Amino acid sequence: MELFRNKTILACVDDIMVIGCSREEIITETAKLIMAAKLMGFKINQIKTKYMVIDRRAGIVQDLKIGNYNFQHVTDFKYLGTNLKNANNMHNEIKLRISAANKAQYQVIYERQTFEIDENAWKSTGIIKNIMTSTNNGKRPRGRSREMDRHSQIRPQKFAPESKLEKCR
Repeated sequence: MELFRNKTILACVDDIMVIGCSREEIITETAKLIMAAKLMGFKINQIKTKYMVIDRRAGIVQDLKIGNYNFQHVTDFKYLGTNLKNANNMHNEIKLRISAANKAQYQVIYERQTFEIDENAWKSTGIIKNIMTSTNNGKRPRGRSREMDRHSQIRPQKFAPESKLEKCR
């Protein structure tokens, strides 16, 4: 395939972009690309192949017919991670990139804050450490289980009923 100075073809793995100054130039270069692909045994996927005209003056744009192929016109698409629009307006793309950078920045800040909280929890001792690290084993700080406390409250007291009665009189 012949490439001249004013005609550009961008290729990345399985993506190919044909860039031209006019619709006729795109048609001729795409026809050459289709012929070269046939010679090498490649087929053009008509469903996945789209075309876009970048112009600030919006006009009536039809689908592109080249030989047996009919390529659909689109107003915007994503190419190698960048949103391209037919009005050559990059404001939305800039906003998307700024918001992605903000998300990444706040994620780093949030992770740093949680790390500081965890670090302080590891340094502390006692109940706070158990709660912050969620490794509370249910033991009471006094060192004995709750059952022992309940048993001491339920145990009957040994006393002489007469002595209690005498105190009341």
